[in-house]
Order: sequence, then C-alpha cells, then structure tokens
Amino acid sequence: MGPSALVGVAGARERVRLSHALELFLVHCAAQHARRTVRAYRDTNRSFLAFTGDLYADELRATHVEAWFAHLRGPHVDSKGRLRDPIGAGGFNPYLARLRPFITWMYLNDLVDRDYGKALRRMRRPFKVKLQLDREQIRALLEGAGTPRDRALLALGFFTAMRKSELRTILVGDLDLDRGTVFFHVWKSDVEDVLPLSPELRAELDRWLAQYERRVRADLGRGLLPSDHLIPAYQPRRYAPVFTVVDGQAQRNFTFGAFNPARPAAKPSEVVTDGLRRLGLPTQGQGLHTLRRSAARLIFDALLETRRYDGALRVVQALLHHRSMQTTEEYIGLSTEAITRDEFLRTAVLLHLHDVDPASPRDRPGLPDALDSSIGERALSGRPASDHPTNDEVTRSSASGRPGVSPRRM
Repeated sequence: MGPSALVGVAGARERVRLSHALELFLVHCAAQHARRTVRAYRDTNRSFLAFTGDLYADELRATHVEAWFAHLRGPHVDSKGRLRDPIGAGGFNPYLARLRPFITWMYLNDLVDRDYGKALRRMRRPFKVKLQLDREQIRALLEGAGTPRDRALLALGFFTAMRKSELRTILVGDLDLDRGTVFFHVWKSDVEDVLPLSPELRAELDRWLAQYERRVRADLGRGLLPSDHLIPAYQPRRYAPVFTVVDGQAQRNFTFGAFNPARPAAKPSEVVTDGLRRLGLPTQGQGLHTLRRSAARLIFDALLETRRYDGALRVVQALLHHRSMQTTEEYIGLSTEAITRDEFLRTAVLLHLHDVDPASPRDRPGLPDALDSSIGERALSGRPASDHPTNDEVTRSSASGRPGVSPRRM
C-alpha cells in the first residue's frame, strides 16, 4: 500500500497511526537504501514510537520530538529494558539523522502539518585528542600478541587500516598471494576495493597462514578453504578450575579451543585493548580504529615531505575511503593551521628572555619541510606565504622594539 492509499475517496486525508506510517516509510526506504540503512531507520523510529506511543500522525508535535531527545539525554531505559547512560553528540546526531527523514516523509505525504524534524539541530561534537600509536608501540603490540591469530588480526588491522566490519568479512579466498592483493568490501559506503599487500603484511600473513592451516588440519582433518574466514573465531573455550588475579579481580583460566573457520573473530577490538593494557596504555574507547588511525597518521607523516600536505592527505583519504579531505583531517587529528602553528612555536623566539639559539626546523630530525618557502603560492594554512612571519623576521622585529606579531584580543 502506497501513500495514495492514505487519501479517502473524497480526497480528504485519512487519519493513520504512526506505526502504519512507519511501515510505509520503510517500504519507501527499501526502494533506495541498503538493507542495513533500512534497519537503522526502523530501529530508531520504533524507539521513538515506543516513547511517544502509537499516536495518530496528525497528533504529532515538535514537543514529542524534543521530549524524546530530552529523555535520551539523561539516564534512560532502552527498548530492551536495559539502563543506559545519557547519549552525547555521537548518539544524538545519528538518532536525529534517522528520525528527520521519517517526519519529512510524513510531511511531504500530508500526514503531519509541519516538518517537526527541523525543530532540533545537530549537536556539536567536542574535539578530543585520540590515541595514536607510534612505530615502537605498534611493534610492541604485535610482539606481545597473545596468540598467532591475534597477531595476524593486529597486523591486518594496522597495515590495511580497515574498519572492523571490513576486516571480519575477509575470507581466505579474498587473498591473491600471487599478485599480492586482498579483496574486501567497504560496507559503510558499499563499495569494493582491492588493496596491495605491503612487504611487512605479506610476511605476517605467510607466517599466519602456515600456522592456521596446521591447526585446521590437526583439528578438522582438512586444509584451508577459500570460504574460510582469514581471522577465524575460536570454538567454545574450555575453562580450567584455577583462577588468576588480574588487576585485583579473579578471572577463570581458560584454554582456547580449535578454530572455527566458518565464523569470523567475535570481538577483534578486545584483542587491541588487551594489547594496549599490556603496554600500560589507555583502553577506554579504543579498538581497531586505534590501529586504523595510527596507520593513517604514520603514512601521512611519511608522505608529507615528498607529496606535500594535500597530496599526502589525498593518499590517506583513499586508504580510509573517506568522502572528504576534511573528514580525513579530523580523523587523524590534524589541520593545516595546527601544523603551521606547531612548526612556528618549536623555533619561535619572541622576547629574548633567555640566551637561546633557535634551531632551524631542518636541523631537527623527523620534522617535515612543510614550511619551505618554495612550496608554492600558499602556505599550509591556506593564506599567502608572506602572511606568516619567519623566525628571522620575528627576531629582527623584536630587536628593533616593534612587536613581531600584532597583538590580538584574546
């Protein structure tokens, strides 16, 4: 039944319940969106209806939308009866993005008087410095992996910078060791890609596949199949009667069972957090994105000198499958202005309070020559290069009694 069925014989609008309208909206979505997107619309709007009640559509008001989000912004019980913490911008914005289309669809089909989805705006997400691992920490993470399977998972997650949804669905048959490539599906944007295997990842996978096949032959009596998951789950764990105290809490000892190649690794993020815990690093909110973000930043820094800022960023954007360079900048925690700021502050002598000799950025290893005056008409911040005072200009201005940088109101 389409929206036309909501209009009576005489042309008058027929009153419908929100639940009926939602069913029609989901049919509309199924014609143009992926199934997982339709499920997300369904789940969010069902939660909204569970809070408001199954009203007639023409009874819906902006206050219903505002009350639901106010409910979510405090401690609340979800549809399954579980107590939940207040949502922040990371939960508020996706909920709003999935509720708005439903209300807009009802408005366009003359089921509600106004587009009440516009009553609220997106929340601004606070910027937080995300954990990024350096080369030594990544190496220590791999060397300290609890099992060969965990090491393979960490290596694959780092060297390919894949999301969890992409990594978990890779099969043995997706590897082409002759060509040195891996095929995978980017579920978030619904595209397919083929990624070359770096020499280091190739060596890790060669070692893992040999160990993997030996275990499968010993436990299942067969070799690896193309349909087997590259990073498999374990069979149910066998618990031992002995307890071990970890961080002041008793935990049951267990031994890993045989591999279950038909299923992917269940909780890959826990492999990352376990490794971070062993290194004494924070684990709250960490997971495979920690590896993905760290790999992206290391690649960006390695490319910065030869490809400059925009070129390096575009390579990383292609690796991460982001739609915009701004998303990539935010993801790996950088901006052109911040790079300019950092390079300037590392060598700036503004007041000559101490007898210091400002070192050139080129005198310190590891710093990109991103501030070279020959990089073009633009400096990294997007303004002409002449807008950025050099260290020599600042020093001369200070010596002449003039401020090197014009004062600004804080």
